[in-house]
Amino acid sequence: MKKLTVLALLAVVVAGCGGTPGYLNTDVLEPEDLTLASAPGVKFQGAMFSEGTLNYHGTGDVQKTYIAYVDAMRGAGWMPAASEGDPTTGMSAKLAKDTRILSLEIKPEAQGTLRVVIKVGSK
Repeated sequence: MKKLTVLALLAVVVAGCGGTPGYLNTDVLEPEDLTLASAPGVKFQGAMFSEGTLNYHGTGDVQKTYIAYVDAMRGAGWMPAASEGDPTTGMSAKLAKDTRILSLEIKPEAQGTLRVVIKVGSK
């Protein structure tokens, strides 16, 4: 019975976190419903994603994807530092956490597809 209570509590905590799971269990979240195309130069410092680029591709709306991703990252402790763009040409943002900076770029492509590039590095 105690196991069941712990599992139920864990399920509530996970459901309440929102967003998508982090890339390889880190605090750098993956955009929902998009496919990872490549991950060049990814480096970890312990369990922390410290450097590298994540390239995603899939179908979606630029503005909805941008808002959902930035909101989820704020929930993971990342603070927005800058943003620009528009839903027609693409949107970008910079988010900061501890000694890291994350650059997000969402660009529309043909037939409703998106290209999302997430770069992580030092401040």
